[in-house]
Amino acid sequence: MGKFFEDISAAIEDGLAGKNKGISLGMPRLDRYVTLRKKLYYMIMGSTGSGKSSLLYNSFILDPLDIMLDSGGKVKLKYILFAMERSKLYIQAKWLTRKIFLTEGILIPISKLLHWGNESLNKAEQDLVKTYEEYFNFLEEHITIYEGSRSGDDIYRIVKGYSEDHGEEEIINSYTKIYHPNDPEELVVVAGDHFGLTKVTKKHPNKKQAIDAVSESFQTFRDYLGYSVIGVNQMNRDLSNPIYQKMDSYEPTLDNAKETGTTVEAADVVLSLFDPSRFNTNDRFYGDVSKFKCPESGHQYFRNIKILKNSFGIDSTSIGTVFQGETGVFRELPKSHVIREEWKDYDFRELFNNSYFLKK
Repeated sequence: MGKFFEDISAAIEDGLAGKNKGISLGMPRLDRYVTLRKKLYYMIMGSTGSGKSSLLYNSFILDPLDIMLDSGGKVKLKYILFAMERSKLYIQAKWLTRKIFLTEGILIPISKLLHWGNESLNKAEQDLVKTYEEYFNFLEEHITIYEGSRSGDDIYRIVKGYSEDHGEEEIINSYTKIYHPNDPEELVVVAGDHFGLTKVTKKHPNKKQAIDAVSESFQTFRDYLGYSVIGVNQMNRDLSNPIYQKMDSYEPTLDNAKETGTTVEAADVVLSLFDPSRFNTNDRFYGDVSKFKCPESGHQYFRNIKILKNSFGIDSTSIGTVFQGETGVFRELPKSHVIREEWKDYDFRELFNNSYFLKK
């Protein structure tokens, strides 16, 4: 048997043994096309305030780690997160708010959790928070967070250092070397949030060069180390062009990647996260999205997730979701035809009072 066919035969056998299944992103319809798996480069694109960081944390980090907790050791995950946009403390506070809401059905906003205003935790809430220490010890064991802007060289150095501590290189010849992780079953995920905040240097003096350097490093992490990588990036300002606002509906394209197209060219999977209401347009399938806007708070819950690129599956598929900003939780909506046919008399208070987000 030739080496090419031997390799694919071995991969097929692994699949039959259940070794090739991806890890759920917590959204069944999206899982049909995209899951978290080894050696893939994911890119999440979104405009400011669309919830792209929350999609990374909720669906690509915290939901998979919850699966790991319940797997009895069958799922092994390690995250290296470059949080270039937000403080590590505030990220962790939001994760606590999310976990308490999903497990207890109690919504404690970050402002109350950290006593930013006049409202503070009562005794029962303080006691409740303390019960999540073990969960956060688990997160700390499996997520390493580097906060603040980083250059491509910084990111490469940190991840390369981790790989050297957790595996070894085998030199085949002067042209070829192979990386062997200490634990081949562990999925290591490197995430950058977000690329637009990459630090420029003398070596890479403009933003395009700096982002391209990070993307090139991410490709090395994927192809040589066998890690999965996830980038988050802004959409460009073209979305604000009045021509789009005149359209009945509009969805982003790969051309909307900000600063550089190199990231979407290198990525295996590109997801866009889009709030049509910000651009005074409708959704192509769900129509007028104003019905998803809470009349009291003014919060717009609707988000469109579109698979703009999928190198190993179907793309151009859109999935309607709702987004709870306080916790960063996403939930899929029924298909658009169900909304049109069966939600005519739907009581949207279930959405606006957040009970919809507690459904599995």
